[in-house]
Amino acid sequence: FLNVMSRSQQLLFLVHLVSCFIPDIPHPIFLPHGPQGSGKSSFLRTVRAITDPSLTPLLSLPKGAKQMVQQLEHHWTPMYDNLSSISKEQSDLLCRAVTGEGSSTRMLWTDDEDLIRTYRRCISINGINIVAEQPDLLDRSILYGLDRIGDKDRRTETDLLQRFERVKPEVLGAVFDAVARAQAIYPSIGKESLPLPRMADFALWGCAIAEALGHEKQEFLDAYNRNIQAQHLEALHSDPVGAVLLDFMELREFWKGSPTELFIQ
Repeated sequence: FLNVMSRSQQLLFLVHLVSCFIPDIPHPIFLPHGPQGSGKSSFLRTVRAITDPSLTPLLSLPKGAKQMVQQLEHHWTPMYDNLSSISKEQSDLLCRAVTGEGSSTRMLWTDDEDLIRTYRRCISINGINIVAEQPDLLDRSILYGLDRIGDKDRRTETDLLQRFERVKPEVLGAVFDAVARAQAIYPSIGKESLPLPRMADFALWGCAIAEALGHEKQEFLDAYNRNIQAQHLEALHSDPVGAVLLDFMELREFWKGSPTELFIQ
């Protein structure tokens, strides 16, 4: 049901999906990207149907912080569809929503009572391009590159939905089995011996989930590290100076000189 073709990305996705059922840890952002017709919206709808069924499966990203905070409080897995850009304020708020955030405002019709909102969410955003350009948001994301679906492989949305509804109970059962096995495996993962990336809690649970799914934890870590390398490259490409330096070093293995000499080059 998902246009995720490579085996390493499939493993990464399965671990990522099951992790949404582990509470009280930061969860990476699902970030599928690709050309028109690559199944990005279907990707989000499928994840939402499994993790947090809703009458509004896909959402628009609010411009104001107040509306965005309210939306995040009301959805466990908010799915922001078809984005072309994200402002710095929106990016910062999404980062805080991944690691855990709280806000306090005065309650309506009162003088001194607070309305406190707290949330830590499993977020998804998609777009033709990778809309998460800020390095701190990329650090909290898993990138899923999707290719355009060929005409002979395309299915109608009605057909896909009917097929998915038939197998969804089995999918949920498999997810719950994986969660139960991962909880038993997690204490023996060997936290002290593992090199942990930025999303350390997710990485540790990812190792346990991967083993629960019948894979080696190193297989998951390798897939996750490849994704982190893609994040770094994307961060460089989205920075004007970084992009120029990448072009400058494309045919070079080494360059040495002063900043002035580099600027002239």
